[in-house]
Amino acid sequence: MQVVGELDSDGKQDVFIVGLAGASASGKSTAAKRVASRLKGHALSMENYSIVMNDLPLGKRAKQNEECRLFALYEASSDKEIAATYRLLYPSHRLLHPEYTKLVAALRVLRMECNDEMLAILAHHKKMLGFSALH
Repeated sequence: MQVVGELDSDGKQDVFIVGLAGASASGKSTAAKRVASRLKGHALSMENYSIVMNDLPLGKRAKQNEECRLFALYEASSDKEIAATYRLLYPSHRLLHPEYTKLVAALRVLRMECNDEMLAILAHHKKMLGFSALH
């Protein structure tokens, strides 16, 4: 395995995307930092994008949490789509036509999932705008 950031003999840079999921305070950030350090890479944390909600009313906090959940689903789908695209663009070996078509079909499914997640976010926003107008 190559260290992230080094170039191989063809001058291409290997990219590794690792996603971690788990309950709050389960050690995801710590594990991500350790993996990134070992691979000489970077760890991106959703904590950097969190919204302070302690002062919000409970109902509004629940709506924000739903939006965060939808964005997390979208991000996971997007990461899978990026990884699948990379496998097609830079295969580790020569792809025969049946294997190539299988990868293209898998990418198509991932893109549809990603689009569905984005549509769910848009539907949530539309619902919240309508809810706000009523109250």
